[in-house]
Amino acid sequence: MVSLSKMLQSNLTDSENLLEASYLLSHRISKSHTPFTMGKKLVMPSVVDVCCEVLGQMKVSEIPLSNDTVLHRIQDMAADIESQVLDRARTLGWFAI
Repeated sequence: MVSLSKMLQSNLTDSENLLEASYLLSHRISKSHTPFTMGKKLVMPSVVDVCCEVLGQMKVSEIPLSNDTVLHRIQDMAADIESQVLDRARTLGWFAI
């Protein structure tokens, strides 16, 4: 997991930071087995409150966390994991199921 200080110090553009944050939050939502609506209803308002209090910024409210966005992020991560597993299986000389 990327720490907040590393994210703030990175050379990524704002849109890339927002995209990365969206993936990180989508990953957390999927791991918690909660409805995707939690992103917009609970997580996002909480993150905005905390960041505004600590950092004094409102940029955080621009992180995309709609139901469809979270669903697509989770599907992207699942496809990437599947691709990595298949790539590793192809490079091995043998494997068993």
